[in-house]
Amino acid sequence: MALTTGELNDKKSANGTGDIVLLSYWLSVIQFLHFYFTRADLYARYPNFLHEMINLTQSLITTLSFSINSRLNLLAEECILNFTSLVDVSSVLYAKDWNLFKTQKKHPNSYDDILNMLYPPSLNELMKPSPLKYVQVLGALYYVLDIHGVDLLLRAQTFSQVFYYINATIFNRLIANSRYCSRVKAIQIRLNISALEDWLRSHNFNAYKPDRIGGLETLLEQSNGLSGVNQSLLENKIERDDPHYLSFYYESLFHISKTQLLPTIELLQWLQVLTGLGDEEALINTVNEFESLNYYQLVKVSSKLYRYEVDEKKMPKALIQILKRLMAEQGEAQISRSKLHYMTQSTFLLKEVYIYLNPNHIFGVALPNASELIANYGAGIGGVKILRARKYQPTLPISIMDDIDMLLTQNRKR
Repeated sequence: MALTTGELNDKKSANGTGDIVLLSYWLSVIQFLHFYFTRADLYARYPNFLHEMINLTQSLITTLSFSINSRLNLLAEECILNFTSLVDVSSVLYAKDWNLFKTQKKHPNSYDDILNMLYPPSLNELMKPSPLKYVQVLGALYYVLDIHGVDLLLRAQTFSQVFYYINATIFNRLIANSRYCSRVKAIQIRLNISALEDWLRSHNFNAYKPDRIGGLETLLEQSNGLSGVNQSLLENKIERDDPHYLSFYYESLFHISKTQLLPTIELLQWLQVLTGLGDEEALINTVNEFESLNYYQLVKVSSKLYRYEVDEKKMPKALIQILKRLMAEQGEAQISRSKLHYMTQSTFLLKEVYIYLNPNHIFGVALPNASELIANYGAGIGGVKILRARKYQPTLPISIMDDIDMLLTQNRKR
């Protein structure tokens, strides 16, 4: 199995994407092996098997998510960042641009113009890059995981890793390019991300949550059987909003993905309200509402990146100085409490810390425990779901069973 996983990592196409159908198939194979091993008490006799299963599961989830992310990365700018459905976005005039030969486009105000807007989009319009094309890739991942019967807990962990990358990629491009840092552009990108939220609502699910989650060490005879396995998630307390804890993955898919997208959503909200802040109280109240943005990011956007429109009110310099003071006094303490993973961006003249998110961070994984496996693939509590237990009972083809019977008959005659 380890050799097969290595081959899957090597068998990639020229653009760096792997076969998501094959990867999801092997992920389902791993989960069923885990079910059969648990039922046969194999982990108690061979504890290293559980370590290997966790390592293989993390390898498959990581490879599968990176394969999807390599496809999404090609569509991010055209489908999310640059796609425009609002008339005002493409006609806005900015204060620092050369506007000598630019004029604002007129809104459609004639009867024919308004009537044309009510018609469904043409085939050529549908073929253009849009958020719909972006969510189709997510739909492909959802389909292959569903068709192979991958456990809902493993699906939640896979989508969590995918949406973490989506958030980090879009967030880093926003905060690295002033072209996207304006009020109307933030409104448009937020609308595009709402298409992802609509998809999540229509494909929402919850993993089955038993009375006691985790506790895979009970499958082993040794009390410290899982010590040193760094892929396992934390189980010592309930955390609904922290992907480092196992309880996070028993929330709905919408909650998991929305939590991973929160930094990007908050950055877009900051861009929309930045110039509307008039005093220190409004600034402090607004900043306190953010759960993911830190002072370093707020200062960079406010003082360096934001593009003011013509005649747009500027953010008072006194408020920017307040942000810089908060960054100097509380910045490090705020980062130490953060759940996010940052990377350092260095250039010849500048070194920026705590600004960009690390898109390559890999979260821990967890396998379903015995209670979940019995409820999902066994006869259930009390053994009443016999037909479902038979569905997941491993069987051999009749031809192979005939060959085995023939070999047994020959052995008895000797």
